[in-house]
Amino acid sequence: MDVRELAAALRAAGVDPDRYVLVPLLTEPWPWELRPDGSVWLTHGAGLWRVESGGIGPHYHASGDLCTFTTEERACEAFLREMTGSADPFAAEKARFGANCVRLWWEDEVRIALDTPDVGQQRMRWRETWRERELLGRELMTVGELAEAIVAAGAVRESFQLEGLDETGARKDGANVVLGRDERDRWFWGRWDSDRPGLIRLHYRFATEGEACQSLYQECSGPVTMTAPLTRAQWHLQRSVALDNQAAIKAYDERLRRRVENEPPASAAELLGWLYRHGVEPDRYWVTGTTHREPLPGAVCLIHDGATGQWRVEGELRNGSRAVLRRFASPAEAFEVFGRELTRADGTPFA
Repeated sequence: MDVRELAAALRAAGVDPDRYVLVPLLTEPWPWELRPDGSVWLTHGAGLWRVESGGIGPHYHASGDLCTFTTEERACEAFLREMTGSADPFAAEKARFGANCVRLWWEDEVRIALDTPDVGQQRMRWRETWRERELLGRELMTVGELAEAIVAAGAVRESFQLEGLDETGARKDGANVVLGRDERDRWFWGRWDSDRPGLIRLHYRFATEGEACQSLYQECSGPVTMTAPLTRAQWHLQRSVALDNQAAIKAYDERLRRRVENEPPASAAELLGWLYRHGVEPDRYWVTGTTHREPLPGAVCLIHDGATGQWRVEGELRNGSRAVLRRFASPAEAFEVFGRELTRADGTPFA
């Protein structure tokens, strides 16, 4: 049995498609945070077949292997057997995985206490404080307390922009992490996107200030082997993070695309791209330094005079010469005007 035969067998058996994901058959990426709650996923990579899952209590915020197989046939047979023979497929493996997440987290806590006693003691005090405040119905941690705690844990304060203490609407020099609130008054923390200036890539979202501060403190001072645990309610809220990040990136890239298409060109290379995107035939123009061929007689030419540094436009070739149609005070003006004229609706540049 191969994975396509497995898919057919699961459909024939009436297995709810929300209970599983056959990753090799996906046609586009599907973040694990957005996959159906409690589902199991058959994956393939590095010569091995794996059954994986995520969002498993009591830790919740982790994904990983439930079991591994060396052949596709054995993996598919085991997957089909579990999905059709049990109301809770791979239950034992899920329980083992959840317990392992907790074990790894606390092993790292012990390592922190041994390697950096001051941080370990601080983390222990904060765990006690969180338990007490939770019982009393108080906020787990405030932004002011977070600012002091992350510095005490060795973080550089200038790397953070914290709601209520710093401006969070634009990136501050040296800052990387942002803690803030969105338009629906939900707290979040994330990082400035290095590839998209001005965009925050959300990492977590929470219902309260205390939960958000607790999470960021865990990130700054906590174990590195395992992500910090979440409650079931907190875990479900993180699904919106993946969706909002996808939407924000798509909107950002679309705005950038429109700006590139509509902004006047600022260089010869951008000018050629501008003309190409606007459907101007290459035979209609010629630009100094962009081609080795001679301009066609009917082409309009943007010429750079190496002696004077000035740019000028010359018209089509007539009686062995070209008339100067316009001179420019700067390269920026030359590229902008040339691009605008070549894309005129009436098709008569520099008329």
